[in-house]
Amino acid sequence: MTALRWACALATLTALVLVSARSSAVGTRPPVAAPCSASAVTGQLTHVAPGGVVAYGCEGAWAYAWVVVGSGTARVGVTELLAYEGSVWRPVSRLQRCRPATLPAEIYHKACFSN
Repeated sequence: MTALRWACALATLTALVLVSARSSAVGTRPPVAAPCSASAVTGQLTHVAPGGVVAYGCEGAWAYAWVVVGSGTARVGVTELLAYEGSVWRPVSRLQRCRPATLPAEIYHKACFSN
């Protein structure tokens, strides 16, 4: 009788360990990293002139882009602050988001202290 109890306890323990290992492996997948390329960052900025990406940078879920918009005498350089939402970079308000406690230091300085 004792051997049967030990066998059941061992089987139960083995099952719990296997279920626990499988569920923790599924739950700890790292988040998808935001793509950091000129085309990824400026893809939602429909007003950017062709070849108008002057500079950009990303850190975590934040990015900045210095871009040229317009054409001819109406060409002008602008700075965009972007947040990675879902699967795309979206422009956000610099007026509302430019806070040193919110943004990474490099993004804060390059996105919030230019034109």
